[in-house]
Amino acid sequence: MFYQQVFGWKVRTEADHASFEDGTGHVIGAWVPDRSPSGNTGILPYVYVDNIDQVLAQVSAHGGEVVRPPYPEGDLRVATFSDPSGTVMGVWQRPRK
Repeated sequence: MFYQQVFGWKVRTEADHASFEDGTGHVIGAWVPDRSPSGNTGILPYVYVDNIDQVLAQVSAHGGEVVRPPYPEGDLRVATFSDPSGTVMGVWQRPRK
């Protein structure tokens, strides 16, 4: 699954619908298959990553697309991507010092 490959999230598919949690267990969620992709409307969630360039390479390698390449936002690097179904999400990281 895309998010497991890109972020290393634990994905469970044994229930009626797939659910996930990040490596810390602090981020959890589920996919609802009968909803339309969020695209560029609605809420835009951002995921913290250690290496934004590496994550975006994984996005591209696993069928996603970089929507906006990394750009500075204050003291952060931020980017957005779409997953293979068209849902748009963001990633961010603090620059290494």
